[in-house]
Amino acid sequence: MATKQWIGLLAFVLCTIALAGSVFALPMSISEVEVDGTELQQDAVNKLSIERDQSFKVKVTFDAAAEADNVMGYAEIVGYEHADDEPIADRVGPFSIEANTTYTKTFSLSLPADVDEDSYKLRIMFADRNGQEIFQNYNLKIDEKRHSVAIQDVILYPENSVTAGSALLTTVRVRNYGDKDEQDVKVHIEMAALGLSATDIIDELDNEDRKDSEELYMRVPVDTKAGDYEMLVTVEYNDGRDEITQTVVVHVDADEAYQDGQKPATTITVGSTLENVMQGESVIFPVAVTNSGKTDKAYTVTVAGASDWAEVKISPTSTQIVKSGETKQFYLSIGVNADAAEGSHVFTATISTPESQVEQLALTANVTKAKTSIWTMLAKTLGIAVVAVIVILIVLFAYNRMKGDEDSTEPQTYY
Repeated sequence: MATKQWIGLLAFVLCTIALAGSVFALPMSISEVEVDGTELQQDAVNKLSIERDQSFKVKVTFDAAAEADNVMGYAEIVGYEHADDEPIADRVGPFSIEANTTYTKTFSLSLPADVDEDSYKLRIMFADRNGQEIFQNYNLKIDEKRHSVAIQDVILYPENSVTAGSALLTTVRVRNYGDKDEQDVKVHIEMAALGLSATDIIDELDNEDRKDSEELYMRVPVDTKAGDYEMLVTVEYNDGRDEITQTVVVHVDADEAYQDGQKPATTITVGSTLENVMQGESVIFPVAVTNSGKTDKAYTVTVAGASDWAEVKISPTSTQIVKSGETKQFYLSIGVNADAAEGSHVFTATISTPESQVEQLALTANVTKAKTSIWTMLAKTLGIAVVAVIVILIVLFAYNRMKGDEDSTEPQTYY
């Protein structure tokens, strides 16, 4: 053999030895494995039976002989047809271990309702980044439950959303995964927020059989607001002793025509229905008119019941055009007469359109006595004095006039 060939072969052997020497077994050993408290033996002939459609715990105890970092633990049952979407597996870690220490790690696994009844292996594995993994198998037998029914699908029509006031049809598909046939399986749906419910009975549901309920009919109330509402689906079986539930979200679209009809075309807002005012003074009652309709409207405000004790003015005018979506203010100025009686005076303000009366407001002006100033009192006193002087002057004038007339009628003596 040529020298180059020997050198190449020697290099290959040395590299192989080097690579083999660089991989070490993980410094730990599995001492005990339990499934829901039952201890398993590695590759034992006797298999542990567990029922499908349930969850269980796998507790693994192991002893560490040396330190190691970034250790991962895995527990898996292989062979389920839909494992890509729903693997029967769990993992823990990463974690570190120290020499001469015992550890316990717990895995949580769930068996789907449709996993085949058969023999399987529970695979337990620990590995780190560089070392060889520790791998052990434990035999299991997956069996059917005596009674087990599952909701496979909930089919809605309409599918994506339903309009308020319309019918909602629901079909519930169920499957019997149990060992026993079932009779009188009760399917019930309920939308509690809307006060709706419906029920159907599936007479027979054999082992491994699937059936659809009849179409369950519910009519969504026409006044239902838009939004998402929960539908609770309940299936009772095993003579009503067992049940399963599922929640489905139903989207409801509001009935726009109904909602528009329910909206007030006009909204009236008054600043205050009661105001205090003194005799001889004025007070203003502001009234806001909002047009929520789709067309512009003319609104007129009239006042009744105040003419005997006050003068009423409406500004900027008693009739205004309020556009769709717009708000305008009417200001009711109540000028109280100086001699108005004290106390509460009730009057009405009527808001109307050419088509109809919109609203009538009852408003109250609480009239209080006018304050009397010293100047007012003085003016009144002086006024009385002036009148008295005038009266006296008139009397004196009349008296003097009468006396003058008497003097003019006396007889004259001529010599």
